[in-house]
Amino acid sequence: MALMLSRQGVRPDLDEELDRLMDGTHLPEHYQELARDLDVLEPKTPDDIYKTHLEKRPASAAAVDSARANLASTFVNAFVNLGFGADKLMLTEGNKWLYKNKEHGMMSAAASLGALLAWDVDGGLTQIDKFLYMTDINIKAGALLAVGILNSGVRNECEPALALLTEYVEPGKTNPQLKMGAMLGLGLAYIGTAKEEVRPRARADSGGRGFCQRTRRGWVEL
Repeated sequence: MALMLSRQGVRPDLDEELDRLMDGTHLPEHYQELARDLDVLEPKTPDDIYKTHLEKRPASAAAVDSARANLASTFVNAFVNLGFGADKLMLTEGNKWLYKNKEHGMMSAAASLGALLAWDVDGGLTQIDKFLYMTDINIKAGALLAVGILNSGVRNECEPALALLTEYVEPGKTNPQLKMGAMLGLGLAYIGTAKEEVRPRARADSGGRGFCQRTRRGWVEL
């Protein structure tokens, strides 16, 4: 019942163990245990989903990297491996896939880390942290969004999403792209919570005007 209430965003005050269940503390463990029981824990690649091995191509045909195709593969990879904490594109050594995308594609690729590492706040933040110090604005903005995706649906007494993202949404303090990533990240991290500490920031920056501000405020106050 505690897990069902947590899934619906209803979290009454109960004893400590039930509170932990509703906080989502056990979610990564339970999710991966289910995947193990279903024998689907092995990461899949976009090609596994596309079934490219069934395509009839000339032997001489070579695969050509396309920014649009790579972006599509980034999304497929994030959804098919969501919450598993492992994949064969983004979390491999050197994060080479990240650099096969361009501009906003790099932002999406960096943000996809939040989906791959979903709910594992402690372990996931460790892997995302290095991208917050990148000089490339697209990668950094994607990492900010990844922090929000990672924290969506779980509660942590340290409030890492609020601590990491707040400084990027203050008026006139940062790059607009970084602000967009941070605002959407906050909205996803606190969706449906009506959290008082987040509400004032949802109204910040030009009185709360603009798509991102309205979207984030709506999510928080759901």
